[in-house]
Amino acid sequence: MKKSSASSSHQTREIIDRESHPADRHAGKGLRIEEYHHPLWAIFAAYPSAVKMELRMMEELLGSRLVRREIAATRSTTARVEFWIPTI
Repeated sequence: MKKSSASSSHQTREIIDRESHPADRHAGKGLRIEEYHHPLWAIFAAYPSAVKMELRMMEELLGSRLVRREIAATRSTTARVEFWIPTI
């Protein structure tokens, strides 16, 4: 039996709410994607303008504005890139 789209969407939202840190939620709206292994980091270091191209490409594919943030590694965390999609 196939689940309804509304049911799947509700379950996805519950997982996101349960697994995300409260500070990362934006009034219960949006979706945050974290990339811990970003294969383009070496290219971005050599060509900084490629970061903007990646962001534009993802916005075009998703049909939504994105916020991109690079988070440096600390003793207890790994470096990562975070994308926040406020309209999903």
